[in-house]
Amino acid sequence: MPSILPSPLLRLALRIDAVGSAVAGSVQLAFTEALAQATHIPPVVLWGSGLFMLAYAATLAWLAQAPQLWRGWVQFIAVGNVGWTAGSLMLASGVGLAPSGLGAAYITAQALAVLAFAVLQFAGLHRSPHATAPAGTDASRPRQASS
Repeated sequence: MPSILPSPLLRLALRIDAVGSAVAGSVQLAFTEALAQATHIPPVVLWGSGLFMLAYAATLAWLAQAPQLWRGWVQFIAVGNVGWTAGSLMLASGVGLAPSGLGAAYITAQALAVLAFAVLQFAGLHRSPHATAPAGTDASRPRQASS
C-alpha cells in the first residue's frame, strides 16, 4: 500500500478531529443521562458513540504524529467521516431516532463538524507527497552518473 508523508494540513486535520472527537466522546460519557433527557437520544446511543469517539480520537492522535501514513488509512478515515455525517443527518431527521429539537441540533452540529474534518483530511491528503516510489519504477532505480 502506498505510503505518504503527511502534509502539515493533514496532520492538523487529524489532530483537530482527534480533539473534537475526544471532547464530544468525553461529554457524552460524563453526562449520558442528562444529555439523554435533554436530547431524547437513548443513553445507549450516547454512551456507545462516546466510547467509539474516544477510541477513534486515540487512533487519530497516534496517526497525526506518525512520520509516514498509508494513503488508504487516511482515505478510510475521511470517507468514514462522510459516512458518519450522512448517518448523523439521517438520525437528526428522525430516521431511527426521535430526538428533541435540541437533540436534532446537537446531532446536526456534530455532523457538520465531522464533514469539515473530512474536507480538511481530503485536502491534506491531496497535499501529501508519496513517501517512496513504488518498486520497479524509474524513480526507484539508482541513477547512473552521466559522463
